[in-house]
Amino acid sequence: SGRRRIWRFALINATAYRYYQTLRRNPTDTFSMLARPLLSTALFSIFAVTYLAPSYGVAFMIISVAVVNVFTNAIQGASYEAREEIQGLRLDVVRLSPGGFPAFVNAHALIQTFLAAMQSLVIIVISMPFVSYTPIGQPMYLLAGVGLLLGTSFLAAMLGTQVTIRRNNFLAVSFTSVLLITFAGAFYPIEAFPSWAATIARCNPVTYLVDLIRVSLFNSKPLLAPSWEICICVAFLAVLSLGAVTFSRQPFGTSAEKQR
Repeated sequence: SGRRRIWRFALINATAYRYYQTLRRNPTDTFSMLARPLLSTALFSIFAVTYLAPSYGVAFMIISVAVVNVFTNAIQGASYEAREEIQGLRLDVVRLSPGGFPAFVNAHALIQTFLAAMQSLVIIVISMPFVSYTPIGQPMYLLAGVGLLLGTSFLAAMLGTQVTIRRNNFLAVSFTSVLLITFAGAFYPIEAFPSWAATIARCNPVTYLVDLIRVSLFNSKPLLAPSWEICICVAFLAVLSLGAVTFSRQPFGTSAEKQR
């Protein structure tokens, strides 16, 4: 047990160091990691100034981009990078190590969630000076919302990485993550959706995660009582945890075993 913990800690550090080396060798890619979400923020802010209330709308879009960035980049980043890294004999090294494949998945999910969160923090810090609207905060709900966003993104990244590598289906993971956040009302209030889309949104647990953060910042009318929204988000965390654990316990042989 002690050796496994040491190995997992070492694996996380090794994976983080590999990311650092990759980013240092590719300054263009490093710049694009930040430039893409900043460009999205600028474009959505222009839309908000043009078609929505200029002060509230811009702040709304900045927070929306930050939330979407954490959720989608954690899932897609972990799934894509892990798939690229675990090619050929590298799979055997990971599979036969003390922490095994689950530790490898945890490392990528943790690091990508951290990187996505730092991206969103930079987006907010850079963008907020241009916003005249002062959000009306509810600190306890905000802390709960941010914590649930990070936890959901991390567990979804773990599950997505498992599916990507075990089922060789990154497209399904990417599409599902975009679908979940699109029908969560991240960029448009649920009230603005067509009736069929609003019905889907209300069945989507990510909707209540987005709404919880929005209510805590803008004091808008919640879809449900915040306590109920927290319960739904916690239940979704439990489902993601169950899925990740179920996948991690499935047999996953080495390349030599697969060739027999």
